Amino acid sequence: MNSIVQHLKVVFRRLPNITTLILNRTNVNDKVVLIISQCMPRLEHLEIVKCGQVTDIAILALASGCPKLAYLLTRRCKRIQNISLLEQISARGGKEVVYDDSGSDEEYSDFDDLDNDYY
Repeated sequence: MNSIVQHLKVVFRRLPNITTLILNRTNVNDKVVLIISQCMPRLEHLEIVKCGQVTDIAILALASGCPKLAYLLTRRCKRIQNISLLEQISARGGKEVVYDDSGSDEEYSDFDDLDNDYY
């Protein structure tokens, strides 16, 4: 995993102008989101849906490392537990932070056959 993280750092550092990133149903974790927060300062729109390894630590990193982040969708990320943290981020920066842990798996059924061993 460590070599994958190192490769992602190299790739993400070459993409500082990315403004939208969708990480739905991937195996990303806090380390990957931390790299994103360090390498993508222009990120404005981020979706993290059904990424079970992402925690509150990653959300804090995004809040401090992505000043232009205006939209953050976190849905069905079981390890994001501090909803008040998301609310504080939203209120502090005028950002739209969407947290929804009640979504149905049916809306993602088109992706059920995807291999989750990628980033």
